[in-house]
Amino acid sequence: LNQTWQSPQEQQLPMSVLIFVAGVLGNLITCIVISRNKFMHTATNFYLFNLAVSDLTLLLSGAPQDVYSYWYPNAFSFGDVLCILGSVLTETATNATVLTITAFTVERYIAICHPFRSLVIGNHFVEHVFAVSGFIFFAGSMTTICVLYVLIGIKLKRSRLLQAMARRSLDVHRGISAQSDFS
Repeated sequence: LNQTWQSPQEQQLPMSVLIFVAGVLGNLITCIVISRNKFMHTATNFYLFNLAVSDLTLLLSGAPQDVYSYWYPNAFSFGDVLCILGSVLTETATNATVLTITAFTVERYIAICHPFRSLVIGNHFVEHVFAVSGFIFFAGSMTTICVLYVLIGIKLKRSRLLQAMARRSLDVHRGISAQSDFS
C-alpha cells in the first residue's frame, strides 16, 4: 500500500481555508443585503448585521493567525504589535457577539413574556430602541474594549521602557564604579 501520510497541519489546512472563505463571503453578503435593502432594516436584522460584522472581525483577525500557529507553533514573526492587535480584535469580536446575542435574547423575552409592554411602547419607538441598543452593545462595547486594551498596551510598553532605563542606569553606574576601582 502506497499511502501518503499527512501531518495534522496538512489535514486541517483545507478545512480552515474552507471555513475562512465561507465565513467571510457569507458574512459580507449578509452585511451587503441588509444595508442595501431598506425593508430589511428591522430590529432582528440589525442584530444579524451586528453578528455578521463581529464574525467578520473574528475571522479576519483570528483565523490567519491560528493557521500560522499550526504551521509554526513556536514562532510569531509578525511582531508584538500584530500579535497584540490580533488578540485584541479577536477578544473584542467575541465580546461583541456575546453582548449582541444577550440584547437579542432580552428583546425576545420582552416580546414573548411581556407582549403588551411592547404594544404600549409603540412599534416606531421600538425600532429606534433596538438600533440604539445595537449600537451600544456592539460599537460601544467594541470601542470601550479597544480603548482599554490600547491603554493596557501603553502601560505595558511604558513599564518595559522604565525597566530598560533602570537597567541602563544601573549598567552605567556599575561601569563608573568599575572604572573608579581601577583608578
